[in-house]
Amino acid sequence: MEAFQKKMGRIFRLEFKKGDNLLGELSNFARKEKIKEASLVALGAIGDGHITTGFISLKETEKGRDSNIRNLGEKRECLGLGNLTWPEKKPLAIKDPTISWDEPQPYPHLHLIFGPDVGQDQREVLTGHLHKGITSGVTVLLYELL
Repeated sequence: MEAFQKKMGRIFRLEFKKGDNLLGELSNFARKEKIKEASLVALGAIGDGHITTGFISLKETEKGRDSNIRNLGEKRECLGLGNLTWPEKKPLAIKDPTISWDEPQPYPHLHLIFGPDVGQDQREVLTGHLHKGITSGVTVLLYELL
């Protein structure tokens, strides 16, 4: 185990509106505010998105197997935790081949629990790593770490 002592920096409440790209906007905000590391708490609803459910081994990822990727397809309530870092190399969890990674850049990493939309009879609950999330309305508390 490694331990890293951090101090609390700034705290932001970010309000995402319908149609916002959650991960893209978090990355842009981190660049603008020069936030190098943060803890994230998210609460709200995602209108469209993709998540990885369960565990995918490194071998499966290298072979391009995405059997655990789920399309959320409709608005779902969500609650999640994550962090924001600036990795040197593109993280394996990023499945989008159009994202280039020539230098360190913000990487918001969120794991969310999704329920059905309010009033839906559907009982399915999903949990997973967010790859794409177009918001229906999400609040993120961002705790900068120094």
